[in-house]
Parts: sequence; C-alpha cells; structure tokens
Amino acid sequence: MSDIRAFILSTAPALLCMAAAGMGGEVALQQGVSPPGYAGCTDTTLVVGETHAKAHGADPTLHLRGVANRLLLKFDLPKRLLGKPIESAELRLFVPTVSDCDYLAEFICARVTVDWDNTTVLAPAVKGQSGPAAPGDYDRKTDYANGRPAGAMDSETFFAPAKKFWLPPAHLGPDVPKGGRWIRFDVTPAVEVWLGAEAPNYGLCVTGLNIPRKNTPQYARAEIPSAEYAKDKALRPKLLIRTPGVGPGYMVGMTHTMRRFCDRSPRFKYRGGDVTRYELAAARDEHEGFQVLVKPIRQPLRAVRFDWTDLVHTADKTARIPRGRISCFSQPPVKLTWTWYTRDNYRKAYDLPDPLVPFEQADLARGQATPFWFDVHVPADAKPGSYTGDVTVRPANAPARKLTLTVRVWNFGIPRQWNFHTMGQMIWREVRKYHGQLTPELRRKYIDFLLDHRYGPIQQYNSGLSPAAEDIAYCVERGCNTIYLTGDYKGNVQVVKDRFESVKKILGKKVDQVVCVIYIGDEVTHVDKLKGLSRKADQLHAEVPGAMVMIGGSYPHKEMIGYLDVYDPKLATAAVADNTSPGRLHYKMDDKRAAAIVRPARARGEEVYFYGDLPPLADALHGGMECPVIGPRVMMWQAWKYGLNGHELYCYNIWAKNTAGTGGKKWP
Repeated sequence: MSDIRAFILSTAPALLCMAAAGMGGEVALQQGVSPPGYAGCTDTTLVVGETHAKAHGADPTLHLRGVANRLLLKFDLPKRLLGKPIESAELRLFVPTVSDCDYLAEFICARVTVDWDNTTVLAPAVKGQSGPAAPGDYDRKTDYANGRPAGAMDSETFFAPAKKFWLPPAHLGPDVPKGGRWIRFDVTPAVEVWLGAEAPNYGLCVTGLNIPRKNTPQYARAEIPSAEYAKDKALRPKLLIRTPGVGPGYMVGMTHTMRRFCDRSPRFKYRGGDVTRYELAAARDEHEGFQVLVKPIRQPLRAVRFDWTDLVHTADKTARIPRGRISCFSQPPVKLTWTWYTRDNYRKAYDLPDPLVPFEQADLARGQATPFWFDVHVPADAKPGSYTGDVTVRPANAPARKLTLTVRVWNFGIPRQWNFHTMGQMIWREVRKYHGQLTPELRRKYIDFLLDHRYGPIQQYNSGLSPAAEDIAYCVERGCNTIYLTGDYKGNVQVVKDRFESVKKILGKKVDQVVCVIYIGDEVTHVDKLKGLSRKADQLHAEVPGAMVMIGGSYPHKEMIGYLDVYDPKLATAAVADNTSPGRLHYKMDDKRAAAIVRPARARGEEVYFYGDLPPLADALHGGMECPVIGPRVMMWQAWKYGLNGHELYCYNIWAKNTAGTGGKKWP
C-alpha cells in the first residue's frame, strides 16, 4: 500500500531535482530565446528516397514521418565550454500531436557524421546502398550499450490508443496529452565528442526505427516546431547542457513497486527525479516494497552497494523493524523472446527487468538509471505506527547518499491461515534442469518462496498428489489451503480415493482447513465435450465424497451446474460477447457476468476461482513480464469485488528457453 505522495514525487520532472543531487549549472540553447539573441540553431527535414524535395529553408515545422523522414538539428556550442567536461546533455523537441501511429512508433537520436545545411535536399544513404555518404548521414556504428541499435544514443516511443489486440502502457498516462508534450533524448556522448574536438559538430539526427512487424512499416506523423517557429518561441527545439557541480554526481530516485523501470527501453524508462524520501504502509506480517534507482551523471559508478539501519518507531524507540527484515535485489534486464505473442501484442521484443536477484554490489553505467528492488517484511508482532530509518547508497568512487524510509504499520495483521485459494503449475523438472539436481533442501527453498508469497506449490497438470505427501503437513502449517489429489484425472477412482484418505491421515482435523481438488478437464469450449466429463464427476462425487471436482477455465454454464464444485473462469476487464455458435461455451467473465453468477454459485456451496495464462490483451490483467507490476494487485482487488475465492496462475516457471542461456547468462 504505497503512499500516493511518494508516487507524485517520483514522477516529478528530473530537472527540478538536479540541485538536490548536487548537480552543477545548466546551459540552455534555444533559437531566439536562450541565451538572449541566440541564433545558432539550424534544422531541416530530409525525406528518405526523395532527391527533389523542397528545401527546408524557413519552414516553421519539422516533419516527422516514421522511417520516411529524418530531422537534422545543429546547435552552435558556447566557446566557453570547449575542452570542458560536462555532466549531461539533452535534446528536447515539442510534439503537439501524433497521428497515424499504428500500435507503436519508436524514434532514435544519433550523431550526424556528414555536414549539411537547411538547403540540403538529398536523402542520406540507406542500408545496403553503396557509394559515398550523403549530406546529413548519421552514425550507425557506435555501440552505446543502451539497448538501442548501434549509433542510437537514445530513443522515444509513441503509442497508439487502445484497440483490439493492443494494450498501450496506460499507466504512463496519455501518450501525447491535449496540448502536446516534450520528448527528450540523452545526447551526452555527441556533445562531449564535439566539446573535446574529437569530431566536428554536424548536429543530431532524429529518425524512425523500423520495428519488425507483421503489417505495414511504421508511418507515425508529427509536426514539430522548428527553430523558425514564430507562434511560440518557447516551443522551439532546445539543447540543455549541464556542467559539473560539487555534489556526488549521481541521481537517486525512491519510488513505488507499481511498475518496472529499465532505461534500455523507452517504454520502461525512469522519468522521475532525485527523490530521497519514501513512505509505504503495510499490515503486520505483510511484505511491501519500494524501488531505488541510481543514475550516474558525472561518471560510471564502481562497486555500488547499499546498507540500511533498523527502522525505529517514532513514538516508542524500543519498537523496531530489524534491518534483517529488509532485503535488496538487483533487476537484471531480460530481452523478451520474439514470438507471435510479442509480435502481435507488444510489437517489439523489449529489454525489461524481471528476475529479482539478491544484491551485493555492482558497477553502474553512466547515464542509465538502474533499478533496485527492496522488500520489507513487517514482523507479525510489530507495534502499529510509523517507523523510520536510513538506506545508504555507497559507491566506491563517489560520496555516499543517505535516503529516508518510513513504514507505517497498520493495527491489523495478515492471517497466517489463508482463506483465499491459490494454485498454479510448478514444473519441478525445470528446477532440476536448471540446478542439475533437486535435493530435498532445494525443493523446500522453492516451496518456501511460493508460500512466502501465498501461492501453493501445486503441479496443476501433474497426475500425482500435489503438494507431495511429504510436504503436505508443512505447507498446510504455513497456510496453504489447496491440495490437488490429481491434476490429470484419467478415470482411476481408486487411486484418487486412496490419496484422499492419505491426506486425511496426514492432516487429521486440519483437513477441514483445505480444499482437495480433482482436476478433470481444461478449458472446455463445447457442450459435446461435457458428456464424458459429467460421468467422471458423478463417479467421483459418489466414490470420493468431500473432494471438489474442477475444470480449469470453466464458467458456470447451466450444463455444468450440478457436476462441478469449482469453476475457474478467465477474468476480463472488458465486456465479454455472448456466444453465437450452437453448443459453444465461453470461459471468460466480465463485470456483468460476475454479478450474475459468482454469489449464486457460492450460495450453492461451489467455489469460483479465476485464472490467467498469457499476459494481457486489452481485456485481461495478469502478472506477465510485459505488464505493469500493479496488475497482480488489481487482480486481487477484482477478486474481492466479485466475491471470488481463488486464483489459478499458469505458470510459475516455464523455463525451457531461459535455462539454455543467452550471452553466457541464464536465469532465474
């Protein structure tokens, strides 16, 4: 339950916070605005493939056209900066509106390597074209190790409005809100090269990135005010150069855990500023988190590590949350696999953080904000009230920075015994493959990890007992309340009956705390397939009374009532259309359907769970890698709203490709 005040602080413009980080002065270059009388900006639009286009001249607009056009901008730099170090440089362009954006469009910024002026009309050489470089050609070779193509110092992305099979990052707000917005490119490497006389200043190029897609090339359109724009001079292109200060030379941001941050992808870029205080709230025995982002400004940071203190109650100094209850994790970026799903629904194989790896220390690249995830586990006996302590960032080659963390503990605790059923598919063979073996100790670590996060260690599609017999008592003692007698019932009722009796023997009176599930089918989409399943259900009800019969991905259609004890529809956020094909059965549930079916089913003594498999289309929420991290929280609030009493998560660990390793690395 993160404090909204910290959320607002974390998304404040970065420039407003530079002084807090000890940054230096700022030189702003903008035609006719700053410095007063400045006339050193030249710009033009090059149209790729058109050699007889009209020269830009005094055109008040730069015409951005996806991959078809290139914008060239050159700023004369102040002589007093020549040969001097800088901390950063940023190009800003104002975008009033964007049109014709099909899904997403990404634009890169690169250093121009061939001279030009605003009468240039010849398009630069394109990939595969021989001959000398043309005026306005740009760098395609330098690898900035920033997740962009070679030559690209930075990039920005525009997203189309939501539509079928397309879910833009709505958590970022309007892509280009009414009134327009500034887009920003980090051009520090280019300005440093020019000031150091390592290469002549031929300016900057902004052009579209051709993202692989199944349909037409990107052609997003934007009319950007040029250096000649007269209606409002303040909207002309800007180059902002920051000079060194006396502070630590790096920015630190404290923020929530509602979204992922990764400067290697414009979709996940950290756009907040320097924030050194954060407050969160949690119940007793609850896990809650926050993130710290560290962005080296002046130089790369070496051997960065964190330490932190106990959190001390503000009113009772004897009450503490011990520092051992706080954990720190790095978030290594992972490139999404390019599949039909990534292609059709995200349009790009993003780099993004996903695995949380226990953190000790790391070297951090200059100019990129690196996220660190902190987990606070409030003790079950913590005294209600506010606790405060310090988190300190300690680079080996820069001064330490002290951050303030406040945790408000509510006057209630999370029950040890769950009343919400959670299950999924824990693939133990993937664990064995990753580690080379599966010892009892390793197995227990994975079980503890799932139980710490209140998910049962269930093998949903395994024919055996799950959790295994030797783990059942431990899991139930830790709160697990769901046991699968089988996840793949083939009709051998005696086997299931014997397992049920063994569970009763293991748990004794505690068997009343759990639901024992017999999984007989999955995502049944036609009434014809129900005939055999209904016979199995009748047999199980007669032979194994007390066990619950379940079909995964099931909705309480009239044909299922009386046969199933556990329904498991897919939860949708958009309206679900009625089936029009005779005998067709859907398994999605929206707001309207939930109100009509959940509480009546619960009143009949049935269970209604919900499930999610793939990351979301426009009509579903999930905890998938591409999704805002707030998604799993919202799902649970939806469950409370509808009266659902369980969640099936497919899948915990599909690791087949991960364990193969990429670039010498594998995860988890």
